[in-house]
Amino acid sequence: MLFLLLFAPQLDLIERARSAATSFAKKLPNYICQQTTTRSNSNALPVNWVRQDAVSAALIYENGKEDYRDIAIDGKPQTGLKMIDIGGNTSTGEFATVLLDVLHQSTAAVFKLRFQSTVAGKLMAIYDFQVPQARSHWSLMTSRGVVTPGYRGTLWIDVDAARVMRLEWEAVNLPADFTLQSMQSSVEYDYVDLGAERFLVAKHSEAVLCYRSSTLCSRNVIDWKDYHLYQSESRLIFDKDPGYN
Repeated sequence: MLFLLLFAPQLDLIERARSAATSFAKKLPNYICQQTTTRSNSNALPVNWVRQDAVSAALIYENGKEDYRDIAIDGKPQTGLKMIDIGGNTSTGEFATVLLDVLHQSTAAVFKLRFQSTVAGKLMAIYDFQVPQARSHWSLMTSRGVVTPGYRGTLWIDVDAARVMRLEWEAVNLPADFTLQSMQSSVEYDYVDLGAERFLVAKHSEAVLCYRSSTLCSRNVIDWKDYHLYQSESRLIFDKDPGYN
C-alpha cells in the first residue's frame, strides 16, 4: 500500500498530461506561422558550430496536416520546391508527433519522476522516459534509408495544467550500418492566442545529428513565431492586439 501511495500521484500526472495532449490535438484550429531554421555544421572535436544558412517558410496547419509555403534560403525563394527537396537537414512537424507518441499508451513508455522544480513561477515535474524500439513510431530518414529506433528523453510537465512545456529525446541503439551515430532533439512549448482561445504550440527547437565514422555533426535551431488563425481562402485573421508575439 505504501508503494501505491508514493507513486499514484506521479502516474496520475502522466495520465492528465496524456489526456490534455490528446484533447489539444483534436481542438487545435487551422493556423499559419513563420518557421525559421538556422542550420550549422561542425567537423571538429570539440564541436565548433559554423553557420551554413537559414531556411524560412510559412507553415500552414490545416485540418491536422502541415504544409510549407514561400520557402527561402537566406532570403532567396526556392520556387517550386518542397521542404524535403531543398537539401541538407530539415524538420517537418515531427515534434507534435513525438510528443503524442511518447504519451500514447501504445508506446508502453516507462516514466520515472526525477525531480520537481519551479520554473518561471510554475511548478514543473521532470520525468525521464524510455520507449522501446518495438513500440516506437518515430522514424529517422537519410539518403541511405529509414530506421525507426527506440528513444529516451525527458518531459517537463506543468503540474497545475498537466501540459508538457519541454520535451527532450535521443535515439537509442541506432543500427551499426546506419548513416547517423546519434540524434538528439528538444522542443519548447508556449501559449499563443488563436482567435478567442489560447493554445499551447511549439516555439523553439534544437536538433543535433552526428555521423558515423566521422567528426561531422549538424545542428538545426528552429523558431516559430507570428501564429495566426488561417482559412483556406488565404485570408489571415489577426487579433486586434497581436502583442503576444
